[in-house]
Amino acid sequence: MANRQITIGAGTDFVIQEKGLEFPKRGETECKVVLGAFYVNKNKTIAAIFDAFAPSLDEIEILKEDKRFLEVCDFEVEDLFKFEVVATFTGTWIEALEWLNKRYENLRTDGMNAKREKWLKEKDNK
Repeated sequence: MANRQITIGAGTDFVIQEKGLEFPKRGETECKVVLGAFYVNKNKTIAAIFDAFAPSLDEIEILKEDKRFLEVCDFEVEDLFKFEVVATFTGTWIEALEWLNKRYENLRTDGMNAKREKWLKEKDNK
């Protein structure tokens, strides 16, 4: 059986969802880690995750206990700033979240999230 095709859209926030999936109706959402939006399809597999922040490595460790995050899929990463595919890999949802954590760590230090955080601090100081 072929792996499910999953798209990761990464910009200032992220979306991971089954390729070609129309926005799912909110289904079972129980998850041990708070995620912006977490959707499960009828097969009880992950359909989509949306959030403004990537989970921390500690949160990812907790998610490793959830079998749904261990499913192997084919991931295609789209840069939402450039609107192009920048990477592809076969791996688990855990590996996809680890990839996002690393990417957002870079953004926090030198990218859009750093600029946003600076703007918020300046705004709070006014």
